[in-house]
Amino acid sequence: MKDESVYPLNNKWYCKTCFNQLNTGISAASRDILSQKCQKCYREFAPGSLVSEYKGDYYHPTCFICSQCNSSIASKSFYHQAKSDDRQSDMKFLCENCHIKNAQECAECKTKIVSGEAIGFEGKQYHQICFICQNCKNEIGTAHFFKTKDGKYICQHCSQQQDIQTK
Repeated sequence: MKDESVYPLNNKWYCKTCFNQLNTGISAASRDILSQKCQKCYREFAPGSLVSEYKGDYYHPTCFICSQCNSSIASKSFYHQAKSDDRQSDMKFLCENCHIKNAQECAECKTKIVSGEAIGFEGKQYHQICFICQNCKNEIGTAHFFKTKDGKYICQHCSQQQDIQTK
């Protein structure tokens, strides 16, 4: 059983296969979770208790909460933000309602950017579908583009077409 998890029961040690064959009512996988500690409160999990898991970290449902309103996000949609370098210990979770409340507003359509990727330019945020060329109406995305004198954005192709027409 070198480099293999072992499972204690009644002063005896079992490999995962043998432990699962015992009629204990607890699987080896459950037993593995019982050896973990909650990422928030650092307390152990009781046998038969509910456990929430996110990216390999385990939480009591009462500890897996929105960092803004403190409501439980166990078994619900949620959003996460790393405070720095995507480290789990700095993870901040938001429930769907708080995520929407905190979402930035699109500079073009003025609605909240709650899902999908946003494009940022000159301190403003845009839905990807709102950041478009003012001439051809195609999405600019991360392609090269130009800002006109009147503050509009045009794609490289339309800019080249304008240059040809003005010559």
